[in-house]
Formats: sequence, structure tokens, C-alpha cells
Amino acid sequence: MLYNVHTLDVWGNAEDGYDVNDVYPSVGVVELSNDMTDNAIFMALKDADIAEGDIDKAGIMGEHGYTLYISYDNMPIFELRPVDTNNAMRQGG
Repeated sequence: MLYNVHTLDVWGNAEDGYDVNDVYPSVGVVELSNDMTDNAIFMALKDADIAEGDIDKAGIMGEHGYTLYISYDNMPIFELRPVDTNNAMRQGG
């Protein structure tokens, strides 16, 4: 399944907590299978030149086929949204 990867505008800090202020347009697309481990997802993000560094220490919340949320030290950093291939096909994409 293809996912659009969105970066986030995050307000707050580790002590008081974080809030997502805005979600930016997709910075890329990754293909993930339903049986991928968290580390495999991190590697897919690195291979797509979307993530770097210690991303493998991040956490993932959500369920495959739906939106996945990636955070690092409880700070949201990415939102992965499934690509709606049915809608793209209806629109000629």
C-alpha cells in the first residue's frame, strides 16, 4: 500500500506536551506492506530520503491501511496517510 508522508508543524515541549498545529503537503510517497515491522517502516522512510538519523528510535501508532503517526520522544514528526488509489483512478490519475 502506498502512503503519502506529511511533515508536521508542532508546538510545545517535552515538559508540557506537544500539539500538532498544521500538517504540511506530502513530502514523498512510501510503499509499505501490512506485515512490515516498525524498523522496516523506518528503513523505507530512510530509503526514500524522507527520514534520517535516529528515526529507528521513534514510535509508530496506528494501523496499516489507515493513518500512521510517527513520533520521536513523544513529539509527532510524520503522518503517513494511505494514498486513495480509487479516487486517483476516478480522476484520471
